[in-house]
Amino acid sequence: MDKKAIKIVYNGYSIDIVLNTRITYLCSDSATGKTMLFSLLKDYALIEELPGLILFSCHSGTSYKELADVLKEAEDKIIFIDNADHALMKSEVYDAIDSDLCDGDSNNYYVLIGRDTRLANLVTSLAKPVISGDNVSIRYLFGG
Repeated sequence: MDKKAIKIVYNGYSIDIVLNTRITYLCSDSATGKTMLFSLLKDYALIEELPGLILFSCHSGTSYKELADVLKEAEDKIIFIDNADHALMKSEVYDAIDSDLCDGDSNNYYVLIGRDTRLANLVTSLAKPVISGDNVSIRYLFGG
């Protein structure tokens, strides 16, 4: 399986993320950079086109059907889902991701950002954000 990477410089930060597996669960304690990473990517996408990236934040009022529909249509994307632990509780989202991962022709990569460590056993790799000065990356804890 090929790796996918995101390398951008935005707002004084150098973001360098290499995804070694098709699904990565980004999980760590509060205030360790998960939301910061997502926000930097989202803000950057507002000013620069990032055609290979889908960014979706789950919160109260989120349409999980809409998210599932976006996932079913995605092709060759890196898909970040913030608050993914909420989304994965919805069968339509879980089934869309599971179906995509089982599809031998699909080349989507998922970064599921969450806070519930109990979901770590559902994924093949677990990572945490690493912020060192103005450098932002991820470090695989297992599976990557």
